[in-house]
Amino acid sequence: MRERTYFKHFFILFLMVNLVALSSEEVIFNQGDPSQEVGEKELPYSIRVVTNGEEKPISANDTTEGMNSNRRSDVIYKSRIQLENNEGAIWSVIDPIEVSPKLDITSERGEVVPEQETWFKIYSNYGEFIKRWEITIYEDREENILATLKGNSIDFSKEIPWIPSRDIYGREEIFYKLKVWDTEGNFDETKLKPLKVVTRERWEKNSAAEKRGERALSGGEAFGGSSLSIQNIPIDASRVRVYGHGFPDKTKILMGDREIPIDSQGKFALEEHFSPGPHILDLKIVKDGEVFSYPLEITVPDRYNFIVGIADIKGGKNKVSGSDEIISKDYHYDGSSYTDGRVAFYSKNKYKKYLLTAQMDTHEEELKNIFNNMDERENTSVFRDMERDMYYTTYGDESTTYSDVNTQGKFYLKLSWDKNNLLWGNYNTGFTGTEFANYNRSLYGAKVDLRSRKTTLFGEDREQLKVFLSQPGTVFAHDSFLGTGGSLYYLKHTDMVTGSEKIWVEVKDKSTGLVTDNIYLTGGEDYEIDYFQGRVILSRPLLQILQDTDDTSVIKNGALDGKETYLRVDYEYYPVGIEDDDLSGGIRGGKWLTEGIYTGGTYVEGNDNDLDYTLKGADVVLRKSKDTFLRAEIAESQGREGGSKFYSDDGGISFKEVGSREEEQDGRAYSLKGRARLSDLDTNLSHNTITEGWYRKKERGFSISSLEDNREETNYGVKTTYKYSKKLKLNFYYDRAESRDDEKELQEEVGAKLHYRFEKLLLSTELKGSKEEDSENKGEGVLSGIRGEYFFTPSTSVYSALQGTLYKKEEYEANDMVTLGGKSKLGDKLGLNLESSWGSRGDSVLGGLDYALGENHDVYVNYLLSEDSSERNKTLTFGQKAKLNKRYSIYQENQFVQGDTNGNGLIQSYGLDFDATEKLRTGISYQQGDLDKDDDKIKRRSVSLYSSYDARKVFLRNKIEYRRDKGSSEKKHQWLTANRIKYVLDNEWTFKGKGNLSYTKDEKDHKEDAKFVELSLGFAYRPIWNDRLNILSKYTYLYDLPSEGQDDSGTDEKAHIFAIEELYDIDARWTIGSKVALKKSMLREGRDEGEWFSNTTELYAVKALYHLIQNWDIMGEYHWLISRDAEDMSQGYLASVQYHVNTNMKVGVGYNFTSFDDDLTHDDYDAEGWFINLIGKL
Repeated sequence: MRERTYFKHFFILFLMVNLVALSSEEVIFNQGDPSQEVGEKELPYSIRVVTNGEEKPISANDTTEGMNSNRRSDVIYKSRIQLENNEGAIWSVIDPIEVSPKLDITSERGEVVPEQETWFKIYSNYGEFIKRWEITIYEDREENILATLKGNSIDFSKEIPWIPSRDIYGREEIFYKLKVWDTEGNFDETKLKPLKVVTRERWEKNSAAEKRGERALSGGEAFGGSSLSIQNIPIDASRVRVYGHGFPDKTKILMGDREIPIDSQGKFALEEHFSPGPHILDLKIVKDGEVFSYPLEITVPDRYNFIVGIADIKGGKNKVSGSDEIISKDYHYDGSSYTDGRVAFYSKNKYKKYLLTAQMDTHEEELKNIFNNMDERENTSVFRDMERDMYYTTYGDESTTYSDVNTQGKFYLKLSWDKNNLLWGNYNTGFTGTEFANYNRSLYGAKVDLRSRKTTLFGEDREQLKVFLSQPGTVFAHDSFLGTGGSLYYLKHTDMVTGSEKIWVEVKDKSTGLVTDNIYLTGGEDYEIDYFQGRVILSRPLLQILQDTDDTSVIKNGALDGKETYLRVDYEYYPVGIEDDDLSGGIRGGKWLTEGIYTGGTYVEGNDNDLDYTLKGADVVLRKSKDTFLRAEIAESQGREGGSKFYSDDGGISFKEVGSREEEQDGRAYSLKGRARLSDLDTNLSHNTITEGWYRKKERGFSISSLEDNREETNYGVKTTYKYSKKLKLNFYYDRAESRDDEKELQEEVGAKLHYRFEKLLLSTELKGSKEEDSENKGEGVLSGIRGEYFFTPSTSVYSALQGTLYKKEEYEANDMVTLGGKSKLGDKLGLNLESSWGSRGDSVLGGLDYALGENHDVYVNYLLSEDSSERNKTLTFGQKAKLNKRYSIYQENQFVQGDTNGNGLIQSYGLDFDATEKLRTGISYQQGDLDKDDDKIKRRSVSLYSSYDARKVFLRNKIEYRRDKGSSEKKHQWLTANRIKYVLDNEWTFKGKGNLSYTKDEKDHKEDAKFVELSLGFAYRPIWNDRLNILSKYTYLYDLPSEGQDDSGTDEKAHIFAIEELYDIDARWTIGSKVALKKSMLREGRDEGEWFSNTTELYAVKALYHLIQNWDIMGEYHWLISRDAEDMSQGYLASVQYHVNTNMKVGVGYNFTSFDDDLTHDDYDAEGWFINLIGKL
């Protein structure tokens, strides 16, 4: 009880503080013209509200600016420029809250020619804080610096020239990045970007193609983009946006000497960050060769206070006659008086560098209980997951909603300063950066995130501390899906936590099982998700196999035959019957004691799905330089993290659990990684020698979300690269990988490589010892190999490799092999590669042809054959990719697969993108696979068509997709279509709709595996010139049959919902309105079987509002609620008189009457009573 009282006192005190702050400070925006259209979702107007009273000055009276400010003028500075003859307008908007730094660098075209001058260009929206910059160009990824360009001042209008040396001749690409510093030594850095190396002939052809519009620029102007990877420069500033429109063709806009791009409609938008205080923007307009100067004055505030809130208290008393059994448990109808209340507010406050955001909504409850359970999560899924368009599809005014509070409870609080945050609400725990002590869940509760302003020379925070405490009420899940060639994937669990998903595509080497790439997806762009039903629809289909034939090793273990793609999804979900009383908490801290010594630790404890779980970890880093460091980590877990880990190869129709579910399990994991550039240890040693070593061990029973609990894994090794010169390079390596569940698997290798480059000859040799052990074979051997590659030109070469088994023991199979091959770029069009290997473990043939039919059209064919004593695999690939012109892009690939590993058959992929006009774009992709695998013949077909049309009045986006899996044990069909449409008839009529449908059926057992329909269509009538009448309407149809593999798949449901609502202003005093809503719903408890139970509900309501005199209003309402199937009806009226005491308070008195009739049970009653309503608002 004492804790609840503290909460009440805290909220009352918080409201009082905000009221005082609001009455003593200024709310400042820039002033513009509200009649003008602006950029995306920006308001051109602004106000300054001075609320210090008549006597108290708002500024110091000892300066001219202060005296001017104290004259109480509403317009305090010029913020709009209107050109003569309506040939353009410019205005500014200040956002005192939002800070979104941008930093970017681009090259002239994304290409470079040896010994030919090129240039770079820098863009940033916080140039005021940048004092010096540096561009570093690398031969490899952040290795072997080719050049460094520096400057002490930054001029965004100027190009930064660079002439590359001939040393880059023969390379495919080089890399570059940008680094900037402030006056205190803090720095920001961009991501590493590639720069393609081309011949002078190719450069000239690409230049000609760009001029003809047949080739898009890959470099281009650096304006508005951002590639920030490290952001440490503190930006105590406000975002200032400058807009303009109505400018004729050939007009140039400059700020300083930097040109601002203007679009085809004569509009522009510029974004900058400025520190608090007055500023003058040096805007210039160039027209017909003449330059006109327009200095734009702005004043950026250093403090900002905003609060909006409502307090609603309602008291009354009701009298009930007739049968009161139905409402006897409702305290409103127990014969005594009642008092309800609700308090809600949103507040945003900024003082210098401190930003406070707070929000609370107690919801309407009995007054004495409204502040109860302030610290608990609300699990009301119907309202929690309600989308914005679940109210009405469109409101007809192009309005959008934005919320910067993320909370599942009644309260949200966030205090931010520098890099620090104190938070109560929803968050990601963010325990990352280690290998085994990672814990990154989406939870609700308290979180502390503290980071020091000071950083190391490499950009890390010198000190950091993260603490969280949560009463989760949710369970973590990890689902993995093999790419199906389609876009639809059903998750294992439904009723997800909104925004908790983390989705990425994993690319894995089929032969080694190693992950080669992770591609992280963005919601709304790369996928859309239904949180309640647990469905993910990708923007583009995910293919199952990506062909890859690159293998540059001297000694080969076998031909690479492809890469598989997996969709990985981490998320939280609400299980049935979970206990909310268990707490989860954790702490993660770290400190750089010096530039070279770091210590960190992690501790997590909680209960997940009724399973206790503890994770402890410690890590240490010793660092000499970027290339010389040692990192050690130890972690220990007790119990099992996460509620589930599942895998599906059919898009979520069926699942297989991965890992164990042992309640009593524990284990440890260890990791030691080191890297050293020898010159960092001793200046007398070579700068070009780098040694890496690692040791990694995970015990069976150690549990984190990304690893299998029931496998024991050990891996350790060392690798040394020594670049004696540009011609000679040496590699030494040792690697041992062992894993064990029920059986042991072992792979151990040790070896050395030597590479020597003559002018046209690259000679490589390798000596390797190998040990192999699995359930069937065990043995060891020593192999040697030599490989020579001769370059006739930088793009044409032939090579030969010879490897032999010098020694073998036990069941080790000899691995002798001869390889011949060549690759050539014949002119600018034809590329050819051919390789053939013959060996004791099998033979392989790889051939490829790549022909540039046009500037942007390549066709290719690859053939891969590998054969050994136990299996034989063949892959023949034909494909092409082309940008035929500005409109057409195509790709097509056929993979003929035959073998014991991949199965036998054909996998075909096709795709076409067609930009019919600037507004219409269409595309199609197709994949088919016929495979004999696992004693079954599987035939998979998938096709996807999409189109989008974006015009001023019409926006249309749709996709239709079909997938079929056919084998001896299954015959599944799946249809999917996703559609969006918006039609703006004029500025008053707007129509909007969406329709998603999927149908999956297995003809073998004649059951529907899954089906869902989401259809909605609505319109809005929002007149402009005579806005007396406003109409909103929506129709929705829902049907859901969950996938059999999903949890909670035992209930089917479908419903029709229709609603229309109108408001009409008869005159200045009278407003009338009405609403009609119909819902017909059907449920059945058996999945895809059983009897449907239906219920039809109708709602009719009318109301009238009369503005009597000045502050008096009279309101009346009558409604009918009819349930057809239950044969009952509720009807009643409500009347009230309201008095506006002032702009912040309203008092109402009213009377309501309700009558309920039930023809089935005859539980009829009448209820009537009076009420008093007091509403205060900020």
